Amino acid sequence: MVKRFPWVRCVRAAAAGLACVAALCAQTLAPQLASGGLSVKANRAVVLQGAVLERLHDGATVRVTLELALLSSARGPLHSRTSARFALSYDLWEERYAITRLGPSPKSVSHLTAPEAEAWCLSELRLPVPALSPDSPFWIRLDVQPELTGDREPPSGDVRAGLARLVELFSQPLSSPDQHRRIEAGPFRLKELR
Repeated sequence: MVKRFPWVRCVRAAAAGLACVAALCAQTLAPQLASGGLSVKANRAVVLQGAVLERLHDGATVRVTLELALLSSARGPLHSRTSARFALSYDLWEERYAITRLGPSPKSVSHLTAPEAEAWCLSELRLPVPALSPDSPFWIRLDVQPELTGDREPPSGDVRAGLARLVELFSQPLSSPDQHRRIEAGPFRLKELR
């Protein structure tokens, strides 16, 4: 008679569960010190996904606001933040992205692959090196807010067209779950980044 060990199944199930939890808990954002500031890298797409990617592949230009924040505790008080607006477009023939940083000193790049486009947008967000002690934990938060309706034609001088545009504008939902994304990661310590 062969004896079965029921605890072996439990150990295997626990190991599989821990592997799933470890995969889900992997940090999406990683801070780095560069050029006297704190910036982030992403290990997966954070901007070029969902409705943004769909609209770009349909030939539309999409405006996106990115905000990077440094928190002194998880979901805690804000220590510092920076934001930037970008206009993204996609060349259907070359299958490459072009990006313009909008604002007082605009900056443009083109012929980028998707990972290069993501990295360029994130590299444009730089926080001043925080006045935290090297051992103090901190968290980072990235907010991605697409402006998916910004590329439509402006209303013409015709009153009926303007009224139709207003009805269309106000009949849209204020935000959809696919539009605004918030990604948080941490804790990190400055001494780990040096």
